[in-house]
Amino acid sequence: MKADEDYEEAIWDKYIDELEEIDDISCIGITDYFSVEGYERVREAIEQDDRLQNLDLILPNIELRVDHFVTSRSGGNVSEAVEMHVLFSDDLDPIRIRENFVNQLEAKRPDGSTMPPTRENLVRLGQNSDFDTYDDYDDAYIAGCNRITVDVDTIYDALDNDIFEGKYLTVLVEDSWEKISWEGRAGTLRGSLLGRADAVFISNTDTRDWLLGQTEMMSAEEFRQAFGSLKPALRGSDSHEFEDFCVPDKNRYCWIKADTTFEGLKQIKYEPADRVHIGEHSPQRRVSIHTPRRVEIREGEINDRLTVSDTTLSLNPNLVTVIGGKGAGKTALLDLIANCYQNRHISNEDEEIDVNSFIQRIQDEKPDVSTELDFHGEDIDNFEKSVLEDECISHSNVEYLPQGKISEYCRDEDRMHEQVLELIQQSVRTTDSELMERFEEKRSGIGEVENELEELTNRIHEFDPETIDEKINEAKSELSAARGKLEDKEREIEEFKEEHGDELQDESSTELQSQLDSYDEKLQNVKEIESALSKQLERLEEIEKFNRGLEKLRSLSEETEIDADLDVTQFTVEEARSKLYDYDQAIDSERSRIEEERESVQGQLNELEDIDEDLSELLSEKREQQKIVEEKENELQSLEDDRQKIKELKTERRVEFIDYVDAYHDLKNLYSLVISEFAADQSAILDEVKFDANLEVTDGLQSRLYDLLDGRSVNIAEIQPIIQSAAGAIKDSEKSEHNAESYLDEALSFKDQLLANASTAEFERRVFTGNFKLSEQILLEGTRMEDLSLGQKGTVLLKILLAQDGRPLIIDQPEENLDNRFVYRTLKDAFKEAKKKRQVIIATHNANLVVNTDAEQVVVAQYEENEISFKSGPLEDEEIREEVTTVLEGGEEAFVQREEKYGFAE
Repeated sequence: MKADEDYEEAIWDKYIDELEEIDDISCIGITDYFSVEGYERVREAIEQDDRLQNLDLILPNIELRVDHFVTSRSGGNVSEAVEMHVLFSDDLDPIRIRENFVNQLEAKRPDGSTMPPTRENLVRLGQNSDFDTYDDYDDAYIAGCNRITVDVDTIYDALDNDIFEGKYLTVLVEDSWEKISWEGRAGTLRGSLLGRADAVFISNTDTRDWLLGQTEMMSAEEFRQAFGSLKPALRGSDSHEFEDFCVPDKNRYCWIKADTTFEGLKQIKYEPADRVHIGEHSPQRRVSIHTPRRVEIREGEINDRLTVSDTTLSLNPNLVTVIGGKGAGKTALLDLIANCYQNRHISNEDEEIDVNSFIQRIQDEKPDVSTELDFHGEDIDNFEKSVLEDECISHSNVEYLPQGKISEYCRDEDRMHEQVLELIQQSVRTTDSELMERFEEKRSGIGEVENELEELTNRIHEFDPETIDEKINEAKSELSAARGKLEDKEREIEEFKEEHGDELQDESSTELQSQLDSYDEKLQNVKEIESALSKQLERLEEIEKFNRGLEKLRSLSEETEIDADLDVTQFTVEEARSKLYDYDQAIDSERSRIEEERESVQGQLNELEDIDEDLSELLSEKREQQKIVEEKENELQSLEDDRQKIKELKTERRVEFIDYVDAYHDLKNLYSLVISEFAADQSAILDEVKFDANLEVTDGLQSRLYDLLDGRSVNIAEIQPIIQSAAGAIKDSEKSEHNAESYLDEALSFKDQLLANASTAEFERRVFTGNFKLSEQILLEGTRMEDLSLGQKGTVLLKILLAQDGRPLIIDQPEENLDNRFVYRTLKDAFKEAKKKRQVIIATHNANLVVNTDAEQVVVAQYEENEISFKSGPLEDEEIREEVTTVLEGGEEAFVQREEKYGFAE
């Protein structure tokens, strides 16, 4: 660093002050050539003056130059000084580093002789005028440092000391190392340097990809075979001026996901791709704003035998694992968190208690335990509830698999389908939204067709089709009888006229009776007009509502920037109402006139002689009988119209059903396209899982139909051909119409064998709707779901859930029904992939789901003296690692597997 005039010679004060101004970096390495003096100065400021509290971790970093005689890429034999760094743990005293590492090295002078690189030796070397090439250095010590190199073997020999075991990382510098040729002896050296290094300081992303085995040139496995392990790619600021202090070139910061300890830094060896990111911004992916960031548990006294201690736990947005012995409280924590999203207590007395639910086990005690969550979204309010309150978070949800439920959910095909469909929809909406819209429209359309089929069935049964023929026959019989009575009355009138012809007054009674009938018809018309007028006045009220709604729309539109024409003409209700009232008065006037004239005619009839009055009575009876005949004719016609309507509706319903089946075939074809689109960009979690679109008959169709039939006359086996025809309709698109027709004919043929209290309408609804479903054929490594073991089915379910994005996922013991090796082989990578996109919280007994998933947070549940308590830390924390190895199944083995995978096991 260059001195600042304001600080004169106190350059170290300036250095410490500048370090304290850093507010966006957690860890730094103090780098010196062949020395830890700078680190000693910084450590002194921390320990004696309580400075640099803004930094979480400060490490000593010694920079070395490795000397080898190699062939350069440009040809010829030249001496290449490869740069190499050794990062030491802050647990090591700098004096021990100097005495046991630096002073143990064999530094080579330009003349080929060697010396320990002590400060005294380096100062003397820098002052030696024989090497005038370096005379431009102002400081003899710096000049000496730039005149020596170290053989790489002496570096590793010095590090091979019990003092340094597990407390250092060696890092190659790409800029110098990549100049070595891969040919001949130089190539062997180049490979050896890389193989022995723990990490590499890089200058370009191509090198990073190569170090991680992510190029076509060399796979990850080939890289491990060649160089022992994949190598994390690091980048530093390499600041030499205060102006660019701790600011890397092009803002390419080095982000490391780990506990800010040296033990945390070491984890980059085991997860080189997932733990390190180089870029301007943090690689932490966005999680849902409703992802819980912290949980608080209070008032945890359940009874005198059980208490949950007051707890505040931060929750990592990636993978949180909850461990502990049997009964330690793992499920308690998960249940309390999930209870904020969905009630975990039993509110229905008939509901069976789940013995695996912590909340259901304690609810009879009526505890006051409260849980509070706060969330990653800054604008999201905290949520708090006691365990037995019904209120839950309404704006979000979690996916929660309680203990023991995985196998139950695997048997629920509809639930599996909804999970798969949700997963596929999430993915395809981002890659081909138009295809997804077409699929969803078709799926929605099928629902509408089902509603139409049900509506058609309802309309058919409004006409009472079971009794329509009986009613028509009865109406015909009544009409025949009425016509007979009319003919008899007409004969009676003719005979009366023949007998009393001389006494009758020129047909006066007949004419007057005819007039009276005419007035009665007019009054009936007036009555119908009044009824219609009343309905129109009622409709005006609806128009008023429409006008008010239109005004509201206009008002709301004015408050927005919606650019749309809403110039809809309002109906003038008051003017219409006024005219209708005028019309009503005119009707009243007309009715009064008709009634007056009818009364006059009635008076004239009353004044007739007895003979004319008798004829008038006969004529009146005839007219009454004619009305009865007309009513019976109308009734019969209406019934025959109903029968025709039933026939038309049944034909329409049958055609609609054929279209309904065809729509399902179209939906399946669309779903196949959607699945293909999904597979093209399928999550690595589902590498071994495949889906094929499938149509099938709904579970329970046979029993749904048989439940309404009289078992004394129908055997359930007789229903099987119906199911086969239904399956044929939905499976074979080429014969779907024929098979659909057969299905309907066979099913409807059983209508006459319904139970006495069974509804024909309900039977037909079951025949026509809800009997087909879209599903998937799910395969794990080519094996169908139905042929898998229970554990394998559980694996498929977990992979499907893990592959979904968005909401947090909580699982209690995902390893149930799985052995340790199966978990390691099939699930650990799925959890590692899932945690990149969402928060996953699991309670587990399986060490592989903690260690080899590289869990970001481990919560240890403990039960002592009737109290459940929790402590939390990262996997690299020594105390947490001890808990993992002692509490979990296969704990030590899991750590061995992890290190063997990356080539670091002893």
